[in-house]
Amino acid sequence: MGYEYTFRNAMECTLADFKKRLTSPWLWQTEGGTLFLQIEAAYQQATALEKGCIILLTDEDPASFWSCFLGTLAAGQTIALFSPQSAIGEWEEALNLIKPALVVGRCPITLPEAHISLPHAGKILIPTGGTGGRLRFAIHSWDSLAAAVKGLAQAIEGPLSAVAPLPLHHVSGLMPGLRAFLTEGTIYSPTSKSFEAGDGWPQLPGALLSLVPTQLERLLKNHAAIQALRQSRLIFLGGGSTSETLLQTAKEHALPIALTYGMTETGAMIALSDAHAFLKGDMPHGKALPHAQLLVGDEAATSLQKQGEGRLWIEAPSLFQGYFPDKPIIQKRYLTGDNGSINEKGELSHIARADRIIISGGEKIDPAFIEATLLKTGLFQEVHVMGESCPEWGTSLVAYSVWNRNEAPNIAELKALLKKTLNHAYLPKRWFFLNALPKKENGKLDVQQLIKC
Repeated sequence: MGYEYTFRNAMECTLADFKKRLTSPWLWQTEGGTLFLQIEAAYQQATALEKGCIILLTDEDPASFWSCFLGTLAAGQTIALFSPQSAIGEWEEALNLIKPALVVGRCPITLPEAHISLPHAGKILIPTGGTGGRLRFAIHSWDSLAAAVKGLAQAIEGPLSAVAPLPLHHVSGLMPGLRAFLTEGTIYSPTSKSFEAGDGWPQLPGALLSLVPTQLERLLKNHAAIQALRQSRLIFLGGGSTSETLLQTAKEHALPIALTYGMTETGAMIALSDAHAFLKGDMPHGKALPHAQLLVGDEAATSLQKQGEGRLWIEAPSLFQGYFPDKPIIQKRYLTGDNGSINEKGELSHIARADRIIISGGEKIDPAFIEATLLKTGLFQEVHVMGESCPEWGTSLVAYSVWNRNEAPNIAELKALLKKTLNHAYLPKRWFFLNALPKKENGKLDVQQLIKC
């Protein structure tokens, strides 16, 4: 019913369509009529602002978040998402870039005096590291995100109900809510603490669950959580590399793991592996969802093919429209930052970053940005940040450095200092303090020797 309702009748981003949708349950234990009143209030708040302005949404309460999100879009205004847990330096960067007229939710610093007025309103700005790892906002629309929902609904029909413990400001937390909304499913958004404890999970038979490897690693240590995981129709696992050990443990517990491939720029999931084949013992290989096509080739797109090895390209109606503050553009094809292999069956495997970007705990991290931040403190002569395999985070950050002080480094004090400019995901998990970083004859860093230090 969900797929038929959504895409045969083509739900538009209007108050009338939202009211009709909310006659069926959506947010867990939130009455539809009450929620619609909140959406109407958010709509009135947005329409009272100058046309073309941006509302920055940081609220973590599901009902408040979704009311503002839907009400703002119905009013034709642009909504930007942002994590309220960000470091002060990231807040300053985001506000100077977005210049919102209003922040709904937590905001620890003063808004810029002047706000932006856009000629292209009604967009959805989602934070991402982009191809460079630094903060950017990918431009999406109601239509592009609905196209991503439609692709998944075609692959696994039926209402896309979900348990969604990932942050709402992140595309991986946003999309489960939209999938449920657009297919007449139900969404439950627990806090990460209660979720990882395995407490109070609702009875949602056939619900989908989206996790990053870090969360699955923690949940598999909790018997109550394992029992709750088994209720899931599918467990989407993405946002970073997954160790074979973790997959084997999940298989031993008969968990329906479906590995995903996607990013903010594609409206999250763009490829999905077969959970049934995984439980039978096959290695999981993803295939493009019905709305998308995966291609491989070179960066110049001179020779793109449906199978082979090379840089991954994506064609899909769910593609983003560039990065804010650039003018939105319709993209037919997107060059990812990944290399991959596609076989004759259209299966995707051997995905690896084509640049230095590290995916840790679902976050896209630019090590060069961390290195520059560390050097600015004046505490280091040299720094090199890289990733290492980690069962909890998929990949964790390691910092190799040359200390620039006479006194010995104090890790606790160093982390306290860095938290002022870097969020938790950007803090190295291990530190090595060396007399010098090893170099090759050409003066470049000798990474292999560094690892042996």
